[in-house]
Amino acid sequence: MQLDIIVVIMIGALAALALAAGMAYQRIVSARLEEARRLLMEGSIVDPETGASSRRFLLERFGQEFQKARRHGSTLACIAVGIDDFALLEERFGRDACARLLRQFADICRASARLYDIVGRYERDEFVLLLPDTDAPGAAAVAERIRRSIAGDLVINTGTCNIFVSMSAGVAALVPTDEGVDHLLRRVYEALAAARNSGKNRIVKAT
Repeated sequence: MQLDIIVVIMIGALAALALAAGMAYQRIVSARLEEARRLLMEGSIVDPETGASSRRFLLERFGQEFQKARRHGSTLACIAVGIDDFALLEERFGRDACARLLRQFADICRASARLYDIVGRYERDEFVLLLPDTDAPGAAAVAERIRRSIAGDLVINTGTCNIFVSMSAGVAALVPTDEGVDHLLRRVYEALAAARNSGKNRIVKAT
């Protein structure tokens, strides 16, 4: 009789341990799933190589701010920036050095913008800044702040010397003829191309 009681107690204890172990395992699995969801969400919002916003997130916010500006009649501007001769720099100094350069570039762009501005990586070596409630002169001032910071702080350390680099930028503000985000982006990239074609290390406003 006592043996039967002991057996029952042991079975109950084992069942309790199994249940506790199952719950602990379930908590571990749930935590890992939550972490995976978090990383997936961050991956869709943040560019992992530079820390800037991803192109997808940038375009989503661009669409929202475009509609908001149209609805309320508020200002909206954007800046397209890129390091001058980046392909040549990468060929000369290597991908690793230029990857560090891009991250530093993104950091400078974010430091030059406001907290609610969006700095997104639009192309491999180019970034777009989305500036709500900002007109063309205000955006040009931000671009000039970035350009001056780049000229003073952005370098490639080759191990034997520092190579200083420059950047060019295009600036565009929302106008009534802009039919959508694509139109505004096309104008700002035309301005960026004009800056590069006219000598680099400069800022050009879109027409």
